[in-house]
Amino acid sequence: MVQSQILDFYENKNVFITGGTGFLGKVLIEKLLRSTNAATLYILIRHNKNHDASTRLERMLNCELFDELRKKRPDYRRRIIAIAGDSAKDNLGLTPEDQEELISKVNIVFHVAATVHFNENLKVAYEVNVQGTKRLLDLSKRFQHLKSIVHVSTAYANWQDEVVDESFCERSFHYKQVESMLQKLSIEEALRLTPIILKKWDSTYAFTKAMAEVLVKENSNGLPIGIFRPSGIVPSYKEPVNNWIDSFGALGLLAFVSLGIARVVPSRLGPIVDLVPVDLVASALIATAWDIPTKDGIPIYNYVSSIDNPITFQDFIASFKTQLPR
Repeated sequence: MVQSQILDFYENKNVFITGGTGFLGKVLIEKLLRSTNAATLYILIRHNKNHDASTRLERMLNCELFDELRKKRPDYRRRIIAIAGDSAKDNLGLTPEDQEELISKVNIVFHVAATVHFNENLKVAYEVNVQGTKRLLDLSKRFQHLKSIVHVSTAYANWQDEVVDESFCERSFHYKQVESMLQKLSIEEALRLTPIILKKWDSTYAFTKAMAEVLVKENSNGLPIGIFRPSGIVPSYKEPVNNWIDSFGALGLLAFVSLGIARVVPSRLGPIVDLVPVDLVASALIATAWDIPTKDGIPIYNYVSSIDNPITFQDFIASFKTQLPR
Protein backbone atom coordinates (compact mmCIF):
# COMPACT_ATOMS: atom_id res chain seq x y z
CA MET A 1 0.00 0.00 0.00
CA VAL A 2 1.27 3.47 -0.92
CA GLN A 3 1.98 5.62 2.13
CA SER A 4 0.75 9.22 2.24
CA GLN A 5 3.13 12.12 1.69
CA ILE A 6 2.56 13.27 5.27
CA LEU A 7 3.57 9.90 6.71
CA ASP A 8 6.61 9.87 4.41
CA PHE A 9 7.57 13.27 5.80
CA TYR A 10 7.61 11.94 9.39
CA GLU A 11 9.28 8.61 8.61
CA ASN A 12 12.30 8.23 10.95
CA LYS A 13 12.27 11.97 11.75
CA ASN A 14 13.11 13.44 15.16
CA VAL A 15 10.60 15.90 16.59
CA PHE A 16 11.10 18.55 19.29
CA ILE A 17 7.98 19.73 21.14
CA THR A 18 7.59 22.57 23.64
CA GLY A 19 4.41 22.73 25.70
CA GLY A 20 4.01 18.97 25.48
CA THR A 21 2.47 18.62 28.95
CA GLY A 22 -0.41 20.97 28.10
CA PHE A 23 -3.84 20.05 26.77
CA LEU A 24 -2.99 20.37 23.07
CA GLY A 25 0.57 19.12 23.54
CA LYS A 26 -0.55 15.80 25.00
CA VAL A 27 -2.96 15.12 22.14
CA LEU A 28 -0.29 16.06 19.59
CA ILE A 29 2.22 13.69 21.19
CA GLU A 30 -0.28 10.82 21.26
CA LYS A 31 -1.22 11.32 17.62
CA LEU A 32 2.40 11.48 16.45
CA LEU A 33 3.31 8.32 18.34
CA ARG A 34 0.24 6.37 17.25
CA SER A 35 -0.16 7.47 13.63
CA THR A 36 3.35 8.23 12.36
CA ASN A 37 6.72 6.49 12.35
CA ALA A 38 8.59 9.45 13.78
CA ALA A 39 11.80 8.09 15.28
CA THR A 40 12.02 10.14 18.49
CA LEU A 41 9.94 12.80 20.20
CA TYR A 42 11.94 15.13 22.44
CA ILE A 43 9.58 16.80 24.93
CA LEU A 44 10.71 19.95 26.74
CA ILE A 45 9.47 19.66 30.34
CA ARG A 46 10.05 21.94 33.32
CA HIS A 47 11.04 20.69 36.74
CA ASN A 48 8.45 21.59 39.32
CA LYS A 49 8.67 21.58 43.10
CA ASN A 50 7.88 17.88 43.43
CA HIS A 51 8.87 16.14 40.18
CA ASP A 52 11.69 16.19 37.67
CA ALA A 53 11.13 16.10 33.89
CA SER A 54 11.26 12.30 33.56
CA THR A 55 8.80 11.78 36.41
CA ARG A 56 6.40 14.34 34.95
CA LEU A 57 6.55 12.55 31.58
CA GLU A 58 5.72 9.20 33.18
CA ARG A 59 2.80 10.72 35.07
CA MET A 60 1.54 12.34 31.88
CA LEU A 61 1.66 9.09 29.91
CA ASN A 62 -0.26 7.26 32.63
CA CYS A 63 -3.73 8.45 31.62
CA GLU A 64 -6.55 7.20 29.42
CA LEU A 65 -5.52 9.40 26.51
CA PHE A 66 -2.66 6.99 25.84
CA ASP A 67 -4.60 3.71 26.29
CA GLU A 68 -5.19 3.24 22.56
CA LEU A 69 -1.52 3.98 21.86
CA ARG A 70 -0.46 1.30 24.34
CA LYS A 71 -2.60 -1.23 22.48
CA LYS A 72 -1.56 -0.33 18.94
CA ARG A 73 2.08 0.70 19.46
CA PRO A 74 3.28 -1.06 22.64
CA ASP A 75 6.87 -0.02 21.88
CA TYR A 76 5.98 3.68 21.93
CA ARG A 77 7.87 4.44 25.13
CA ARG A 78 11.28 4.01 23.54
CA ARG A 79 10.37 6.77 21.05
CA ILE A 80 9.79 9.56 23.57
CA ILE A 81 12.41 11.38 25.65
CA ALA A 82 11.90 14.01 28.35
CA ILE A 83 14.29 16.97 28.01
CA ALA A 84 14.55 19.10 31.14
CA GLY A 85 14.18 22.78 30.32
CA ASP A 86 12.10 25.93 30.54
CA SER A 87 10.95 28.33 27.81
CA ALA A 88 11.36 31.22 30.26
CA LYS A 89 15.11 30.63 30.63
CA ASP A 90 18.08 31.36 28.39
CA ASN A 91 18.75 28.54 25.88
CA LEU A 92 15.39 27.14 27.05
CA GLY A 93 17.12 26.05 30.25
CA LEU A 94 18.83 23.19 28.40
CA THR A 95 22.12 21.63 29.45
CA PRO A 96 24.96 21.89 26.90
CA GLU A 97 24.68 18.14 26.33
CA ASP A 98 20.95 18.31 25.58
CA GLN A 99 21.49 21.29 23.30
CA GLU A 100 24.03 19.34 21.26
CA GLU A 101 21.72 16.35 20.95
CA LEU A 102 18.86 18.50 19.68
CA ILE A 103 21.15 20.46 17.36
CA SER A 104 22.45 17.30 15.71
CA LYS A 105 19.21 15.33 15.52
CA VAL A 106 16.02 17.42 15.38
CA ASN A 107 14.15 17.67 12.06
CA ILE A 108 10.73 19.06 13.05
CA VAL A 109 9.73 21.52 15.78
CA PHE A 110 6.32 22.22 17.32
CA HIS A 111 6.40 25.34 19.51
CA VAL A 112 3.24 24.88 21.58
CA ALA A 113 4.47 26.27 24.91
CA ALA A 114 2.57 29.33 26.13
CA THR A 115 0.78 30.77 29.09
CA VAL A 116 -2.84 30.81 27.96
CA HIS A 117 -4.37 32.55 30.96
CA PHE A 118 -6.25 35.61 29.71
CA ASN A 119 -5.43 37.59 32.86
CA GLU A 120 -1.80 36.50 33.26
CA ASN A 121 0.50 39.23 34.56
CA LEU A 122 1.82 41.04 31.50
CA LYS A 123 5.48 40.59 32.49
CA VAL A 124 4.97 36.82 32.84
CA ALA A 125 2.95 36.55 29.62
CA TYR A 126 5.59 38.51 27.71
CA GLU A 127 8.44 36.40 29.09
CA VAL A 128 6.81 33.11 28.11
CA ASN A 129 4.88 33.95 24.95
CA VAL A 130 7.25 36.44 23.33
CA GLN A 131 10.70 35.92 24.79
CA GLY A 132 10.15 32.14 24.90
CA THR A 133 9.49 32.22 21.16
CA LYS A 134 12.71 34.21 20.60
CA ARG A 135 14.69 31.61 22.54
CA LEU A 136 13.13 28.80 20.51
CA LEU A 137 14.04 30.53 17.25
CA ASP A 138 17.61 31.17 18.39
CA LEU A 139 18.09 27.50 19.23
CA SER A 140 16.41 26.33 16.03
CA LYS A 141 18.85 28.34 13.92
CA ARG A 142 21.54 25.96 15.16
CA PHE A 143 19.68 22.78 14.18
CA GLN A 144 21.68 20.99 11.50
CA HIS A 145 18.90 18.94 9.86
CA LEU A 146 15.83 21.13 10.30
CA LYS A 147 12.87 20.59 7.95
CA SER A 148 9.99 22.50 9.55
CA ILE A 149 8.93 24.62 12.54
CA VAL A 150 5.31 25.24 13.54
CA HIS A 151 4.72 28.20 15.84
CA VAL A 152 1.32 27.84 17.50
CA SER A 153 -0.39 31.20 17.81
CA THR A 154 -4.13 31.87 18.12
CA ALA A 155 -6.86 33.14 15.82
CA TYR A 156 -7.64 35.68 18.52
CA ALA A 157 -4.25 37.38 18.17
CA ASN A 158 -6.04 39.55 15.62
CA TRP A 159 -9.46 39.66 17.27
CA GLN A 160 -9.91 43.38 16.60
CA ASP A 161 -9.95 42.86 12.83
CA GLU A 162 -13.32 42.27 11.16
CA VAL A 163 -11.65 39.85 8.72
CA VAL A 164 -8.58 37.84 9.78
CA ASP A 165 -6.62 36.90 6.70
CA GLU A 166 -3.79 34.39 6.61
CA SER A 167 -1.27 37.18 6.67
CA PHE A 168 0.62 39.31 9.17
CA CYS A 169 -1.35 42.18 10.65
CA GLU A 170 0.30 45.55 11.09
CA ARG A 171 0.00 46.99 14.59
CA SER A 172 0.69 50.41 16.07
CA PHE A 173 2.88 48.83 18.78
CA HIS A 174 6.06 46.77 18.53
CA TYR A 175 7.21 44.01 20.85
CA LYS A 176 10.54 45.76 21.49
CA GLN A 177 8.70 48.86 22.71
CA VAL A 178 6.68 46.74 25.12
CA GLU A 179 9.81 44.90 26.26
CA SER A 180 11.60 48.17 26.98
CA MET A 181 8.61 49.36 29.00
CA LEU A 182 8.24 46.12 30.98
CA GLN A 183 11.93 46.00 31.91
CA LYS A 184 11.38 49.12 34.00
CA LEU A 185 8.31 47.76 35.80
CA SER A 186 7.94 45.44 38.76
CA ILE A 187 5.34 42.66 38.70
CA GLU A 188 3.02 44.85 40.79
CA GLU A 189 3.52 47.90 38.57
CA ALA A 190 2.91 45.83 35.44
CA LEU A 191 -0.36 44.59 36.90
CA ARG A 192 -1.51 48.10 37.74
CA LEU A 193 -0.55 49.55 34.34
CA THR A 194 -1.76 46.66 32.19
CA PRO A 195 -5.11 48.29 31.21
CA ILE A 196 -3.22 51.38 30.03
CA ILE A 197 -0.69 49.33 28.04
CA LEU A 198 -3.27 47.00 26.48
CA LYS A 199 -5.75 49.78 25.61
CA LYS A 200 -8.40 47.99 23.49
CA TRP A 201 -6.91 44.53 23.87
CA ASP A 202 -9.06 42.26 26.00
CA SER A 203 -6.33 39.99 27.44
CA THR A 204 -2.59 39.74 27.99
CA TYR A 205 -2.77 36.38 26.18
CA ALA A 206 -3.98 37.76 22.84
CA PHE A 207 -1.75 40.82 23.21
CA THR A 208 1.47 38.84 23.68
CA LYS A 209 0.53 36.27 21.03
CA ALA A 210 0.14 39.10 18.51
CA MET A 211 3.59 40.39 19.44
CA ALA A 212 5.06 36.90 19.12
CA GLU A 213 3.84 36.74 15.52
CA VAL A 214 5.69 39.96 14.73
CA LEU A 215 8.79 38.55 16.42
CA VAL A 216 8.60 35.42 14.23
CA LYS A 217 8.31 37.59 11.13
CA GLU A 218 11.38 39.64 12.05
CA ASN A 219 13.60 36.90 13.50
CA SER A 220 13.04 33.79 11.40
CA ASN A 221 16.00 34.58 9.11
CA GLY A 222 15.11 32.00 6.47
CA LEU A 223 14.00 29.29 8.89
CA PRO A 224 11.39 26.87 7.47
CA ILE A 225 8.70 28.21 9.81
CA GLY A 226 4.96 28.75 9.67
CA ILE A 227 2.34 30.17 12.04
CA PHE A 228 -0.67 28.08 13.03
CA ARG A 229 -3.70 29.93 14.44
CA PRO A 230 -6.41 27.76 16.03
CA SER A 231 -9.53 29.30 17.53
CA GLY A 232 -10.94 28.17 20.90
CA ILE A 233 -9.86 24.56 21.54
CA VAL A 234 -12.49 22.25 23.03
CA PRO A 235 -12.58 18.53 23.98
CA SER A 236 -11.74 15.88 21.41
CA TYR A 237 -14.24 14.91 18.75
CA LYS A 238 -13.44 11.20 18.79
CA GLU A 239 -9.72 10.43 18.62
CA PRO A 240 -8.36 8.63 20.53
CA VAL A 241 -10.99 9.24 23.22
CA ASN A 242 -14.38 10.84 22.64
CA ASN A 243 -14.84 14.17 24.49
CA TRP A 244 -11.46 14.00 26.23
CA ILE A 245 -10.23 17.05 28.11
CA ASP A 246 -7.91 17.59 31.06
CA SER A 247 -8.48 21.29 31.72
CA PHE A 248 -11.31 23.80 31.57
CA GLY A 249 -9.95 25.65 28.53
CA ALA A 250 -12.72 27.11 26.38
CA LEU A 251 -15.28 25.24 28.52
CA GLY A 252 -14.40 27.08 31.71
CA LEU A 253 -17.53 29.22 31.61
CA LEU A 254 -19.80 26.22 31.10
CA ALA A 255 -18.07 24.33 33.90
CA PHE A 256 -18.70 27.20 36.31
CA VAL A 257 -22.35 27.32 35.26
CA SER A 258 -22.87 23.54 35.59
CA LEU A 259 -21.25 23.57 39.05
CA GLY A 260 -23.49 26.43 40.15
CA ILE A 261 -20.55 28.77 40.72
CA ALA A 262 -21.84 31.17 38.07
CA ARG A 263 -25.63 31.47 38.15
CA VAL A 264 -26.08 34.38 35.73
CA VAL A 265 -24.01 34.95 32.60
CA PRO A 266 -24.71 38.04 30.44
CA SER A 267 -24.60 36.84 26.84
CA ARG A 268 -26.19 36.89 23.43
CA LEU A 269 -27.21 33.44 22.22
CA GLY A 270 -27.30 34.19 18.51
CA PRO A 271 -23.68 34.98 17.57
CA ILE A 272 -21.42 32.25 16.21
CA VAL A 273 -18.68 30.96 18.51
CA ASP A 274 -15.50 29.70 16.91
CA LEU A 275 -14.43 26.42 18.50
CA VAL A 276 -12.29 23.51 17.26
CA PRO A 277 -11.88 20.00 18.78
CA VAL A 278 -8.40 19.31 20.10
CA ASP A 279 -7.89 16.07 18.13
CA LEU A 280 -8.63 17.84 14.85
CA VAL A 281 -6.25 20.64 15.85
CA ALA A 282 -3.47 18.10 16.51
CA SER A 283 -4.02 16.46 13.11
CA ALA A 284 -3.97 19.88 11.43
CA LEU A 285 -0.71 20.71 13.20
CA ILE A 286 0.88 17.53 11.88
CA ALA A 287 -0.24 18.35 8.34
CA THR A 288 0.94 21.95 8.71
CA ALA A 289 4.51 20.90 9.53
CA TRP A 290 4.53 18.81 6.35
CA ASP A 291 3.18 21.70 4.24
CA ILE A 292 5.50 24.47 5.47
CA PRO A 293 8.61 23.41 3.49
CA THR A 294 6.59 23.62 0.26
CA LYS A 295 5.82 27.32 0.80
CA ASP A 296 7.80 30.51 0.27
CA GLY A 297 8.20 32.99 3.08
CA ILE A 298 6.34 32.38 6.35
CA PRO A 299 2.96 30.76 5.66
CA ILE A 300 0.09 31.37 8.10
CA TYR A 301 -2.68 28.85 8.72
CA ASN A 302 -5.99 29.89 10.33
CA TYR A 303 -7.69 26.82 11.81
CA VAL A 304 -11.27 27.81 12.61
CA SER A 305 -14.78 26.42 12.37
CA SER A 306 -16.98 29.48 11.82
CA ILE A 307 -16.60 29.49 8.03
CA ASP A 308 -17.27 25.87 7.12
CA ASN A 309 -19.02 24.50 10.21
CA PRO A 310 -20.46 27.38 12.27
CA ILE A 311 -22.25 26.93 15.58
CA THR A 312 -24.09 29.54 17.62
CA PHE A 313 -23.53 30.01 21.32
CA GLN A 314 -27.10 28.80 21.91
CA ASP A 315 -26.55 25.55 19.99
CA PHE A 316 -23.22 25.02 21.71
CA ILE A 317 -24.89 25.35 25.13
CA ALA A 318 -27.59 22.91 24.05
CA SER A 319 -25.07 20.31 22.83
CA PHE A 320 -23.12 20.66 26.05
CA LYS A 321 -26.22 20.02 28.15
CA THR A 322 -26.96 16.73 26.34
CA GLN A 323 -23.56 15.39 27.45
CA LEU A 324 -23.91 16.22 31.13
CA PRO A 325 -24.50 13.23 33.48
CA ARG A 326 -28.05 12.94 34.73
